[in-house]
Amino acid sequence: MHLGVVGLGTATWGRGTDREEAADQVGLLLDAGGNLIDIAAGGPASDFARQSLADPGVRREAIVNVRVSADNAQRGLISALDEAIEAMGIGHADIWTVEGWAPHSPWQEIVTSFAVAVSTGRTRYAGICPGAPWQAALVGAALDSQPDRSTLAVITTALNLLDHAAARPMRDVAAALGAGIFAAWPLAGGVLTGKYRHATPPDSRGAGERYAARMHAYRSASSWPIVDGLCAAAEGLGASPGAIALAWVRDQPGVTSSLVGARTPHQWRAALASTEVTLPPEIRLALDEVADGASHLSHDGTTGAVPA
Repeated sequence: MHLGVVGLGTATWGRGTDREEAADQVGLLLDAGGNLIDIAAGGPASDFARQSLADPGVRREAIVNVRVSADNAQRGLISALDEAIEAMGIGHADIWTVEGWAPHSPWQEIVTSFAVAVSTGRTRYAGICPGAPWQAALVGAALDSQPDRSTLAVITTALNLLDHAAARPMRDVAAALGAGIFAAWPLAGGVLTGKYRHATPPDSRGAGERYAARMHAYRSASSWPIVDGLCAAAEGLGASPGAIALAWVRDQPGVTSSLVGARTPHQWRAALASTEVTLPPEIRLALDEVADGASHLSHDGTTGAVPA
């Protein structure tokens, strides 16, 4: 399975991005040579997907990652996947990601659900977006121990210049399992584009309440020196801060793709332009050092919700 290095996050579909804009984003993705589309089950994005992926040619090119919230039983997980596939009109999921962790659920329910979904053609690959590294390790090891089961293909986790240190344990688990990383929140909710340096745009994610806690963490006082350094590097390279931030994530070991949620086609074009950016070794090293010092953030199990 070959994936584009920038994947389309769809959390804004139906929440600021209308149907025409959603279809435009899909077209821009495919025109740029990308293919990964990340869609959460049960929200307005599921309905938008039916229209955006209606063309059989588009569906053949696209690789759809269907995210379903964790449930406490196999029946609930499989039913949620079936409902999502039907709502999106996609026939099957290319990747099925179980998001979160049901605290009272036997972990075997997730493992057997993946086995059933792969064997019945509901999905080709299994993924997980857990709240803690040990959860991914447990599921991945159980899948690896059964030769007739699909291995864990992907782990989704927040990864950006501000989350780098906190993400290291999850990345270690992925490396041990041979799983790829989907980097969620690669732009730290837009903070790493530099747009929050002097004010909060009224139509931005930072102005809303839905992701207030995470945005507050990304906009803490310790973040601003990192953002300032990123902006200085971007100015020196003649690129946008967002493009530099995405290029840095792209070049991290184990990262398969970054999931970018763009509200408008203009923002999405800017994200896709990051694929043309090459970071000089000295810039990458400087950003690595900056990222290593950003250890004030932590994961909360919502890494896949808004991948930008």
